[in-house]
This record gives sequence, structure tokens and C-alpha cells, in this order.
Amino acid sequence: MSFPTFKYREVIDEVWDGDEEEGESRAEFQKQLETRFFSVVYRCEDKCKKEEERTLEKVFFWTVPTQDLEEANRVWLETVKRVKSGRADDLPGAKWSPVAHVRHHAQDANDTYETPHGQQVTKKCFWLNVDYLKKMILERDGQSSSEDHIVSPHVGEFVDLPLYDSVGCGELMFADTTVQEMHPVQSSFLSKGAKYFVLRTSGDSMNELGINDGDLILCQKNYQAPSGSAAIILVGEDVTLKEIYYEKEALLLKPRSTNSRHIPYRLSEGDEFKALGVFVRNLGKE
Repeated sequence: MSFPTFKYREVIDEVWDGDEEEGESRAEFQKQLETRFFSVVYRCEDKCKKEEERTLEKVFFWTVPTQDLEEANRVWLETVKRVKSGRADDLPGAKWSPVAHVRHHAQDANDTYETPHGQQVTKKCFWLNVDYLKKMILERDGQSSSEDHIVSPHVGEFVDLPLYDSVGCGELMFADTTVQEMHPVQSSFLSKGAKYFVLRTSGDSMNELGINDGDLILCQKNYQAPSGSAAIILVGEDVTLKEIYYEKEALLLKPRSTNSRHIPYRLSEGDEFKALGVFVRNLGKE
């Protein structure tokens, strides 16, 4: 299920949950998803070949569940991030999220939009994943056509993970190793065999990655976090979340923020530090 194409130069100026009365350009993808949809479902027996007879199965109104809007927001944020960094030809595909993705939506290779970097890149648009739509349709079995609320088809079983408070997305924060509580996380977010934990963030130094003050973030334990990853770094008895880059004799901690007061800084061999894990995804507010 596709939506209208977006212009690369315009999508980066939009704001998810933006207040248009305050002059903010609210994200078009969000407005499209908040529409009330009317679906007509037909059934056929053999892959719906052109000559095959189709039977009207059901019709219903529906709206995208809140959990899935949050997941679509994650896809939108990653899209904006990549367009800004010059990767408009490498946007989140269908395997990146259980709900939505981005792919081509052009007449041919010459049907393009200009990127913020002056490149001509084939037109693209946001799509709802086909498996997501199939599950959503199956959720309607046994429900009346007048209902418009459905349970998110991508939310499955939950696993309780330890929640720590907190990690600094700005200044260094004291590393409290006490488990505050256990927090439920969808098992589909977790890879088999890996170990995970949840952190509560503080500050805005990583808001370009969609990580804001007070968010809960899912992290995977990794004591050898790769260069370029958003990693949780223990510095002495303090902890912070930054993009990390390995240099010859130092570790560069780089913020990803719209706030200019946040600047990169280096840790040298004389500093006591180690990686604890890497950022996986934002779980939002409690």
C-alpha cells in the first residue's frame, strides 16, 4: 500500500507531531497514516489470476493503531536522517520495520527529485508492508464492518528487560547500576542469543536520531561497539550515549543534535572508559 511520493528537499524540513499553528510543517506521512481508511477485500482461489472469479469477502473502516504510528515514526526518522546525510538512494527497506518502508515510486529511472545535496534521485514514497496489511486483514475476521479499531498486527509477545536510570544524552550522568524495574519489550525487537537492557535517557544531544529527553531506549550489550554506532560508554563512574569513532590513539564521542552547544570530545588512553552496549531502537516514553 503506497502513499504519494515525497520530495527529498521537503521531507527533511517536516516535523513529526509538528504544530502547524506554530509554523511547523507537520510530516505528510503522519497525516496520511492518521486518515481513516476504507478497505474492500476480495477472495479468489488461485493467486487472483486475471480471468479468475473474485468473491467479495468483507469491507471495513480502520485506523492505524498507536503502536504502529510509533513504528512508522521510526521509519520516517531514519529516512530523514539518511536523506540529510546524502543517502537518499539507500532508504529503509521492507526488512527494516514490520510496519512500513520506503521504495521507488517512479515511471522510470529519469523520474527523479533533487536531493538537498544537488543529486537527482529516483522518486520514492512510503509504503505499508504487505505482511503487515495481510495480518491487519486477518485481524478483521469475525468483526463487524462498523468497527474501526484494530489491535496492532505487528505486536507480539513481550519480554521483561532490566530498566536502568539513566544515560546522559548531553552531560555525563552518574552510572547507576541498580535495576529500577523490569520493562516489557516486544520479543520481535530482540535477536536470539543477544542480551539486552533498557535505559532512560536525559538530555537532547542525540535528538537527530529521534532520541529525546526522558525516552526509554532498547540497548544490546556489546563491549566492542563498532565505529559509527550509537553506543553507551562508561567514563569513570559516569555514562553517556554518543556516536563513537575509533581514532589511532583516542575515542571520539560525537553528539547528533540540533542543539549547537553539544560538541564532540575525545577520550585518550589515559582516560578510564569502556563500551557497555549499542543503541537498538527508541521505545518512546513510559
